[in-house]
Amino acid sequence: MVIFTGTGRCGTKTVAGVFRTSHERKGTLMQRIRQSPAISGNPFSTRLERFDALLEHFQAAGVSLPDMDGFADSSSAYFGFIDALVDIDPAVRIVYLVRDPYTCIPSTIAREGHLNTCWSAHPTPEDPAWEEWADWSPIERAAWIWEFRNVTAWRQLTTIPSKNWWPVKIEDFWNQIGTISHFTGLAPDMEVVKSRTVFGATDKSKLCAADTWTERERERVVEIAHQSMAHFDYGPFAHSSNTSIIGVTTIR
Repeated sequence: MVIFTGTGRCGTKTVAGVFRTSHERKGTLMQRIRQSPAISGNPFSTRLERFDALLEHFQAAGVSLPDMDGFADSSSAYFGFIDALVDIDPAVRIVYLVRDPYTCIPSTIAREGHLNTCWSAHPTPEDPAWEEWADWSPIERAAWIWEFRNVTAWRQLTTIPSKNWWPVKIEDFWNQIGTISHFTGLAPDMEVVKSRTVFGATDKSKLCAADTWTERERERVVEIAHQSMAHFDYGPFAHSSNTSIIGVTTIR
């Protein structure tokens, strides 16, 4: 099984087009997330709950566990179920996509992701951001979503064998086609690669582009998303340390 996933607005549709996988394969996972109100807490807080949700998803998609070898899907929905993917298929290959928050945040706002009230798009009551959420701007909310999903995914990635996953900055995607193909065993569509076709993009994100933000808005993004920005070498943390997971040149 091969899974491409990330925070949302991170290129999963483009990746599906390049590697000819399904995009958000019809099942129940995305629906379950969207129908889980944040006010009720995290419905997938345990690994067993995540496993059961995946099992239901794959069964609804018409995929039986013995047939997982040929299954390949690209969807942000898997970001919070990474550890359970290994329980479903110990040989799974997961490509985790991360996108610069300064372009991901405007895209999230353009798609009105900051208005969702479901788990992972809105704080749960125990989250410190819960009390402040009503007063937060679209930029602050989208920054929280970016940070929450990256932190959630990263915590799970570190609990599974390194052979099962590979991180990719979407900004470097076109230069890593060969590496990703080697890791996943999937052959890219070279016509799409040559044309560098981008799927799922929206011009609406230009209306709230980062170069239009105030200095305070930029500071707030760093305050909210500093952990993942530092981890993935973005913003003021770019190239600030040698501990980034990005830029690895050998398959693990």
